Amino acid sequence: MGVIGAGVMSIITILASFTTANSQLAALPRMFYGLARQGQLPEQFGYIHPKYRIPVYGTVGCFILMFICTIYICFQGGTAEIMNMFINIVCVAWLGCYILAMLDVLVLRKKYPDFPRLFKVPAAPLVFAIGIIGSVYAIYTISDYILITLGWLIIVAIYIVVWNKTHNRPINEVSDLESAVKMIRDRTEYLPVWDEAVEEWLKKRNAL
Repeated sequence: MGVIGAGVMSIITILASFTTANSQLAALPRMFYGLARQGQLPEQFGYIHPKYRIPVYGTVGCFILMFICTIYICFQGGTAEIMNMFINIVCVAWLGCYILAMLDVLVLRKKYPDFPRLFKVPAAPLVFAIGIIGSVYAIYTISDYILITLGWLIIVAIYIVVWNKTHNRPINEVSDLESAVKMIRDRTEYLPVWDEAVEEWLKKRNAL
């Protein structure tokens, strides 16, 4: 569509970038807030602004990280290659998280078969096996970025080890499902049928 098409797509791209940035600034600070509440990040990240009700330090921290990435991209010329690198690194990390999530579901289905569920994936072992294989293949197609992603994951792993060691916390600490369910029910709105079923399940677990 010539010059007009290029101008329209440029505006759409800029607005889409703003939307993505806003969603990240809304979501990530609250993840930091949750980690701080669980003692996995400095307690400052758990501070909520009394008027605006947002995690201030997490929001500022995310802004700084995004600003650093933007500056780096600008210094690299803002080319499609550098943007593609960032996107693929994130994709590798996301696909790894999806694999872990599917494995978690299989483990929890095996460990807690009687837990009340609103929905159960039919033929879960087969469905998740296909999902895991597909995710591994997707990672393989962008394998050039695996080492970079692993480098960042190693940095995160080092932080976890150092943080837990300095705060005398077990690195392999596992929360039981009963505690997680109670926390979810305390922090979320009432869900008919499921809440009653969970209450019965908790009573049975406590009686054992």
